Amino acid sequence: MAMQPGIALCAKEMLVPKIELASEEDLQAIIALNQQIQGLHAALYPEDFKPRADPAGQRALFTRVMADDAHSVAVYRDSGQVAGYVWLEVQERPETGLIRSSTRIHVHHIVVAETSLRRRIGSELMQWIEDYAALRGVRQIVLEHWAGNQAAQAFFSRRGFLPMKMSLRKDVY
Repeated sequence: MAMQPGIALCAKEMLVPKIELASEEDLQAIIALNQQIQGLHAALYPEDFKPRADPAGQRALFTRVMADDAHSVAVYRDSGQVAGYVWLEVQERPETGLIRSSTRIHVHHIVVAETSLRRRIGSELMQWIEDYAALRGVRQIVLEHWAGNQAAQAFFSRRGFLPMKMSLRKDVY
């Protein structure tokens, strides 16, 4: 199991917001939050995303991810309820003839409940990721977001993330 950064805001009470590694008991809340993002992606790119993800498939995915030492899923608890989560992966990139070896954190998901937006939960989750990286001596965090998600672009830009590469596509039919 991946080591948790020691930044829980208060371990004395369940009512105080805190971030901790997710457990199997959190899966239902994570799946519900993931559905929120699935709906946004489907609205932006209906030709690519289903409006509703398969809950059994999501449960299998997150169960597998949570058992993999390279991955960590953490939840933000507010009044005992999951108000957000992050899924990250520590990626070891070997040197090749083209690139230098490196270790980086890849953020697969960061989600905040719609009812909890504008309460700095996303910023606290991002700080947790930065602390997680620092504890492991990892100097780089990478993530992606869909081009149509302007709120994500603005959020990540405010946190100091800069464009690294771009994916382009063209439909030819």
